[in-house]
Amino acid sequence: MAKKFTSLVLALIMCLSLCVPTLALNNQQNGDDLEVVDSLGNKMRSTFEIYDGAYHICVFVNDVLTQQAITNIETGEGVLSLFDASSRSSSDEIHYNLSDYVKEIPVSPTSEIIPSETYSITGRYRTDYTYQGSILYGDTKTAAYETGGRYYGRVLNFSAGDVVALVLSALAGYFTGDGKVTIATLGALGIPVVGGKIVDHFTKEVYYTNFKVATRVYFDGIYTANVYQMYDKVLVSIDAVVDEQGGKSTHYADDYYGYDIVASFSRYAATASSLAFYEKYGIGTNPDLKLPITSIPYTG
Repeated sequence: MAKKFTSLVLALIMCLSLCVPTLALNNQQNGDDLEVVDSLGNKMRSTFEIYDGAYHICVFVNDVLTQQAITNIETGEGVLSLFDASSRSSSDEIHYNLSDYVKEIPVSPTSEIIPSETYSITGRYRTDYTYQGSILYGDTKTAAYETGGRYYGRVLNFSAGDVVALVLSALAGYFTGDGKVTIATLGALGIPVVGGKIVDHFTKEVYYTNFKVATRVYFDGIYTANVYQMYDKVLVSIDAVVDEQGGKSTHYADDYYGYDIVASFSRYAATASSLAFYEKYGIGTNPDLKLPITSIPYTG
């Protein structure tokens, strides 16, 4: 079975053994399930927890339980149950082994990666300070990119009509360990889903990659901070089919961490550097401070 990774501690919602449905909140985090709306307007969400040595993944479509996959963590063998509109289980249980869907890639193609910086992701964040009688906001420009370190490659191979619970089980078993995976993970990796099922057959290379998030922060138009954070477990997927531009589309997902690393670091960069601007220009206690600062948090 796949190599397991120690994940960040994430909040896991407790559900009954039959995954009794709960009300979803539109576009809000609800325990460990995030609602996603497909192209037909179906509301989809998934739940994930670990107990009795197994991954337990349930998929809901329009708040109705449709799938439950229970996968033995050590062997990769599992049982899939499908449910009707009343959340009643089908008479037949489907037995599977994740190794039928996931194959190892012996050599990681690190030589193909050409890192590039484009500060094109913008944000605006409120701080705890005021400046010239108004709340001080930090404006950010962020670049997020691979740094040339893909590793632990696998090929995922699923067919049209395969249920989402199987794909989520594969990602949990081979990549995120005891971290959380959701239907949103599939969208981030470029895997289209409708009604809880895979739309088209796909073969994708999936890796962990080293990732850099670099942010420049401006207060009142003044360049105040230039900082970055490295992440070593971001999922990257590569389409097997060449696109119209003659290349292969690349997709990124940060579900190992359980939060949006780009937005999170951009926000942190703004709030953690705001004191530097405030001391230099707001209250004038540190007029000789050299900007931009390159380390956060700035504490004076």
